[in-house]
Amino acid sequence: MVHGRHPKGRRCLNHPIGSFLWKNSLELPWGLLLSADATLMTKGHSTNAQLEKVQWYADFSLSKDFFKKRFSCLFQLDDAFNTSRSDVLVYSGLRTLRMATEARRTFSLTVRYKFNAAKNKYKGTGAGEAQKSRM
Repeated sequence: MVHGRHPKGRRCLNHPIGSFLWKNSLELPWGLLLSADATLMTKGHSTNAQLEKVQWYADFSLSKDFFKKRFSCLFQLDDAFNTSRSDVLVYSGLRTLRMATEARRTFSLTVRYKFNAAKNKYKGTGAGEAQKSRM
């Protein structure tokens, strides 16, 4: 059992944080790939920290390859519903620190081009080929 100092006295830090992840990908027509990920963390304790509010967020992305996978585009939307606020209380010796972050919805567009992409995959022989031919 872990204990932490708090202005109101000692606190017992033995309630684990539950973390739930959901990851999903879906192939759409026209070669599009849609990904949807969600994360939920429950209230609880982790070592000397206490998560005081349930935290959850959802991320989405859409990607497409062009020109035989030499060129690709990825559009990503993180924290789509603007809900990833966190409220954490950290106990460290004589100090108690509260960290509260606001939700930050972000999006990005990534464009990639592969120069000198390998045209043929290696088709060499393995180390055991000589022994196979003797049998």
